[in-house]
Order: sequence, then C-alpha cells, then structure tokens
Amino acid sequence: SPAAGELMAELIGVARRDETVGSRVAATEALAAFGIARVETVLDEIAASDPDQNVRFQAEKLLLEYRQEQQAEAARPRLDGTD
Repeated sequence: SPAAGELMAELIGVARRDETVGSRVAATEALAAFGIARVETVLDEIAASDPDQNVRFQAEKLLLEYRQEQQAEAARPRLDGTD
C-alpha cells in the first residue's frame, strides 16, 4: 500500500539520518517488520556506516538472524518433492 511505502521511506530516513541514537536504533528495528528482504540493502548500509556502535550492532543482528533463517530454510528438505 502507498501508506506502507511512505512509512518505510520515513523509517529509512530516520534510521540513516536522525541525530538521536535511540531513534536510529528504533527505526532500524521497525524496518525489520517490513520483511528484511525488502530492507536488506538499507540494513547492510546502516551496519557498515552508522557512526554509533549500538545502531550498527542492531542492524547486524537483524541481518544475521534473517540470513541464518534463510540458510536453515534452504537446508530443509522439501516435503512436496521439489528441490
């Protein structure tokens, strides 16, 4: 929906540029609710370049959990016979 897209864009702006560390951390966590696949690039960027360790850590943690889940999903045998 357009509203969701606007909210996501606003959260990305806060996560990248807000002066307050707490706001950047909260926005980073909120972005994960949209599905990491949609915001993976942004989280990667935050994890690599945010000046605050807490914000970088939160982004890295979200990405790590997502990627571990993806790997576990890929390793699971398919019950419908497709591989």
